[in-house]
Amino acid sequence: KLGAQWRVMAGLRADNYDQSLNNRLTQRTTAQSPSAVSPRLGVSWLPTDAWTVYANAGRSFRPNTGSDVAGSGFDPEKARALELGAKWESSDKRIGATAALFDIRKRNVLTSDPANAGFSVAAGEVRSRGLELDLAGRLDAHWRVNASLVLNDVSIARDNLLEVGGRLLNVPRLNGSVLAVYEDTLANGQRYGVGGGITHMGKRLGQARTQAEANAGTASFDLPSYTTAKLVAYWRLSPTLSVTLDVDNLFNAKHYTSSYSRVWVTPGTARTLTAGLQAKF
Repeated sequence: KLGAQWRVMAGLRADNYDQSLNNRLTQRTTAQSPSAVSPRLGVSWLPTDAWTVYANAGRSFRPNTGSDVAGSGFDPEKARALELGAKWESSDKRIGATAALFDIRKRNVLTSDPANAGFSVAAGEVRSRGLELDLAGRLDAHWRVNASLVLNDVSIARDNLLEVGGRLLNVPRLNGSVLAVYEDTLANGQRYGVGGGITHMGKRLGQARTQAEANAGTASFDLPSYTTAKLVAYWRLSPTLSVTLDVDNLFNAKHYTSSYSRVWVTPGTARTLTAGLQAKF
């Protein structure tokens, strides 16, 4: 804490791990013992009680699991992240909002192997740049809202196999959601809430694309964008007993949530009704 308006956070994290892979089919064993020291620095400025402006920078290190088609383990994933943002909170602390710009570079990010179905390859370097907006809290005594929007430009910055400048598997450029709930208390003291929301997921790459395919003009395989709606309700019968009812994918929209390749696609769940009873003892 530097004075009344400034906050500084700094840290170091040290990682070290041993990994050994023994392929009994090929009688091949591979081993590695990588390590890293990851720094982090954050600075916040509080110009008023309602506003905070902040900047963060840091590096990260994460082991990759599994093996490639040859049975070799993957190098660990390493990343560098920069973030610049602002937070606002109302004077009564009922609602807050955040806006943030981010720039992330990652090396050795696992994605599906376009030449060998069921296996993965590590992308040389991936860059993610974008904007994230969040709003959460109460608009008044009755309405509660949660909303988020992410604009994310993800591309492969460097690789020996995958398309340089191409998109990363299953990552949309645009996604967002909003949920609004009306809440009130009955004369007998029982509290209830009813509301609804929508979730949108933009178009995503459904199969990794090689540089050779891009040069040849081969069309990419994409998962279409989709929007789903939901309804939520609860009734608090007493301080210890409550009933909930949720309807997901209200309009039974046909959609696909993720893909490993054009022959391995995960469909989204159809309309689902979930009822719950919660008791506290």
